[in-house]
Amino acid sequence: MGPVDHDGHGFIGTDVNFLFRMLDARPLRAALAGTGADLAYITSEYVYSNIVCRHPSMISPDDFRPIKFQVKRTRAQARIYLPGAPRLLPRG
Repeated sequence: MGPVDHDGHGFIGTDVNFLFRMLDARPLRAALAGTGADLAYITSEYVYSNIVCRHPSMISPDDFRPIKFQVKRTRAQARIYLPGAPRLLPRG
């Protein structure tokens, strides 16, 4: 969630890079493969704290599992949600 530009070839920006790093996170891929879920959602801690937690009637914040990941030189924390998967997800 932040500024995004378009360079004529696609979208660019720090937040775009962070999104793709989250999508490439090993814990996300492992959770998706390990549960057999068809869909996974990963969100930054910022979006989790400021959107998910502030609107618990839309989706329970308890359904998100915290993860730590490193992709390239990016080390960060995020939250994973797998609709229809058991709450206790395998550690990745």
